[in-house]
Amino acid sequence: MEIAKLNIQHLQNAEHFQFHTDVLKLVSETTPSALKSEEQCAAYAAVFASEGEIMRRIAESAITKQVGMGDVARDRIFRGLMALHKANLNHFDDEVRAAAARVDPVFRNFSDMAGKALAIQCAETHSMIKELKERHADDCIVLGLGQWLNELDMQNRAVQELMHNRYEETAAQSKLVLREVRLQVDAAYTALTKRVDALQLIEGEAEGAPWAGFIATLNAIVDRAALIIAQRRGRAASSAAKSQKTIED
Repeated sequence: MEIAKLNIQHLQNAEHFQFHTDVLKLVSETTPSALKSEEQCAAYAAVFASEGEIMRRIAESAITKQVGMGDVARDRIFRGLMALHKANLNHFDDEVRAAAARVDPVFRNFSDMAGKALAIQCAETHSMIKELKERHADDCIVLGLGQWLNELDMQNRAVQELMHNRYEETAAQSKLVLREVRLQVDAAYTALTKRVDALQLIEGEAEGAPWAGFIATLNAIVDRAALIIAQRRGRAASSAAKSQKTIED
């Protein structure tokens, strides 16, 4: 059994940090001495500590906190808008029910925004508002969606502005540094996994050898990270298809 390969560079920052946290926890539980890789493990842990410090500084950024608060406020408006639409689908007035049925495909198309990356949420929120206002203006009047859409648009723009400011704030002091540190962490991880693979080939499955258990657990961690990457690519492809369909329609 060999250690599974992973395109670590495709992990987002938080995912990258969690992946290496899980791996180092496994290394600690197995112990570097049992893996006969004390030097590699020490180097890996040391450089990963630098990544952790950079991530902490970014997370504690005042603008990052403001982005989080803005996102929560936007999500609250979005949930209220979705609840209003659901109520309109069951409205006592036939005209309102008919209008709600006509805009229902739009709401269904964008119903899964919560939980996506902030940049994707901003783009999809903008697309949804634009489609409702431009293609269903009369229905929005009948349904009383105007103020809701205006509030959602205002909050979405506020989040976008905060994100832009955060990028400017962190680009010089943290982002480039984090990118470099990530490469160093990945290199240290690769050095460790290559040594473990080599030792397993040389020593085989001798009694008490840790290789099989370590590699099996590590591969489960790798598989979990690979799934996260695949799911994100799937969502991105789906969003692109939705946007293309909207343009064609």
